[in-house]
Amino acid sequence: MKDASIIPISLPTPFAVGDVNIYLVRGEALTLIDAGPNTKEAAAVLKKELAGQGLSLTDIDQVVLTHHHADHAGLLDEFPAGINIIGHPFNEPYISQNPDFIEKQKAFFTYLFQRFGVPGDMKPPGLT
Repeated sequence: MKDASIIPISLPTPFAVGDVNIYLVRGEALTLIDAGPNTKEAAAVLKKELAGQGLSLTDIDQVVLTHHHADHAGLLDEFPAGINIIGHPFNEPYISQNPDFIEKQKAFFTYLFQRFGVPGDMKPPGLT
């Protein structure tokens, strides 16, 4: 095996949690642990950090997801089609954007936001 190294990358989020850490693992496969949130800022930081290592998104062999939350899996669409994504089977409907799953999620969150009294102008696009 090649010498392995783990390089932390801190990505900004629009969430109260603040920045999230993802990790570039140089080993037998060039692996990214998590992908970060789907924002222009996070994408720019990720690309800059990879460039600092002499890499780009197309050099990544695989992405390992710790879980499906938006701050960990949001940037998956930035990677080339067909990249190997590894994670728990529960991640799959989020990753593939399964239409039935998405409709159930919309219905669930529409109900939840109504129950919590969230005003219409504060709801995410696509929810009634």
